[in-house]
Amino acid sequence: MGSDEDRKKFVEQVRKACRIAWKLRDFGARPYGVVRIDSASSPTDWAADAEANQSRIAQTFSEACDVAEDFGERLAAEGEICWGGMHSWKKMVDLLECVNRPKMLGFQADMAHTLLYIMGYNAPEDSILPADWDWSDRHKLDEAMKTLTTALRPGRLIFTWRKTTVQ
Repeated sequence: MGSDEDRKKFVEQVRKACRIAWKLRDFGARPYGVVRIDSASSPTDWAADAEANQSRIAQTFSEACDVAEDFGERLAAEGEICWGGMHSWKKMVDLLECVNRPKMLGFQADMAHTLLYIMGYNAPEDSILPADWDWSDRHKLDEAMKTLTTALRPGRLIFTWRKTTVQ
C-alpha cells in the first residue's frame, strides 16, 4: 500500500533481492527457490480502505512480478496473518487472483500460519473452524485444512531440491 514513493521503494527492494538471488543462482549456490514478499502493511491499516488497499497491493505485486521475471525469479507471497491483504486465506486468494500471475507469484506459508488462517485470526469472518471448535475433533480440522489448501492450490509453488515448479 503506502504512497506512490513507498511502492516504488518496495519494488526497488524486490529488484535488489532478485539481483542477489540471480547472482547466487549464477554462482551455483542457489539452484532453486523464490523471493518472498509481503504487503508490508498491517491488517488494521489495510482495513481503513480494504478495497482500494487490496487493489494497490495487487498492482504493486504485479510490478514486482515484472521485476522478478526480468531476473528469471519467481515471487512467493508470504501468507502470514500479520500482513494486510494477506491476513486471511480469503484475502490471500483474492490477492493472488487480482495479481493473476500464477507462473510468477505463488503462495508460501508455514503450518502455524495456515492453522491461524483456518481459525480466523485477524479475520474472524473468514474462519473455517467455529470459535468453539474442539481440538480433539480431528475430522473437522482435516476438513478445514482441505478447504484451505483447495482454495490456495492454484497459487501454490512446489519446492523441490533441484528446481521450483508452479502448479
